[in-house]
Amino acid sequence: MKSLSIEQATVRIFWILILVAALALSVSGRAQNLPPQNDPLNPQTERLVCPLSPAQTQKSIEAFAKMVPTFTQEPRCVNCHGGIDPFADPTAHGGGTQDPKSDCDDCHSDMPPKRGGAPSKWRLANPEHFFKGKDGKTLCKQMRSAFPQSLDFIGHLIDDNGNSKFTEVAFLGTRGLNEVGQALVKKYQPEPPKNITQGGLIDIAQDWIAAMGGEFQGDISCGCEPAQYAVRAYYEAKISIGAVLQQATTMGPVDIPITFHDDHSFVGTGTFLINGAGRVQGPGGACLSQSQGSMLIQVSGNAIEEWKNNRMHIEATNLTPTNGATEVQCPQRGANGPLIGGDKAAFGFDLTGRIGEAAMTRVPLPAPGTIAILRVEVIQQNAP
Repeated sequence: MKSLSIEQATVRIFWILILVAALALSVSGRAQNLPPQNDPLNPQTERLVCPLSPAQTQKSIEAFAKMVPTFTQEPRCVNCHGGIDPFADPTAHGGGTQDPKSDCDDCHSDMPPKRGGAPSKWRLANPEHFFKGKDGKTLCKQMRSAFPQSLDFIGHLIDDNGNSKFTEVAFLGTRGLNEVGQALVKKYQPEPPKNITQGGLIDIAQDWIAAMGGEFQGDISCGCEPAQYAVRAYYEAKISIGAVLQQATTMGPVDIPITFHDDHSFVGTGTFLINGAGRVQGPGGACLSQSQGSMLIQVSGNAIEEWKNNRMHIEATNLTPTNGATEVQCPQRGANGPLIGGDKAAFGFDLTGRIGEAAMTRVPLPAPGTIAILRVEVIQQNAP
């Protein structure tokens, strides 16, 4: 067998180390996660991933739309939620303009008692809870913001979760008016909502929750508007052996769109573009390398984003071997060759499912002096 020259041996060794760095994702086994890291250019926020499928999101939007006419058109609902300002001058309030310090109980004290028997107290909704002039998407987000859990929303429609029984009074149509208040209204009579009953509204609300899988998920936009997410993946490997060898290989970053299914699982595929460069010092001088290639990868997993129960698991798997080319140039000669090979491997990450959240894992490599990191980040592609 013909022996290799020192320079040929240097090229051969350099080529092997390039392959080691570029094929790291094909190393068998799983790596241990590092603690989630925040990207200073895209800090973690409290916005949560919405793990609804496109079909669930559309059903949720359509279900909520059936409640909007009640909120915005029925006087017994909208009047207390911004439709009438009793403190304005002039005002449409039946009792005329009121002093902001006045007690509404002077006229609005005829209300069913709370669950425990204490008197209910009449008051207007806070401005952030007004309905007037808002569309379905805005109102949907408003409800999601006001009620952390779906049971809270249903409880509000029943008896304000044990507080004053505004909803019951609204559907009685009495406005809570006592004899003093009734005397201020011309030809007073109860005026309940005309197009829906309290039970009917609760049924529609239950349909809205059922469309989301039986519980509020994600942040306040979840179930109110479509959302598009991706997993941003990035890989970097560095080999450093003193002044003898310096090699760096990167893959990505690549944004891999993911699509959720009804069971909150997701999957998406993307292509890692590979770029490598390095320098090795041999007896005859320095050899330089350049390499390019690609690898098809898949991200999959699932997410549960309920009240105080937020978790998201991501699996990153290479679907194809690395495919590309490497060029090595030494003082006396150069060499070109393919960059191919590798077995399938998967790396897992556990996150809390917040937009902008990132996690890293160290990838085990057989070469000495090597540090390799695989990083994933959850991003929203249609963020405002």
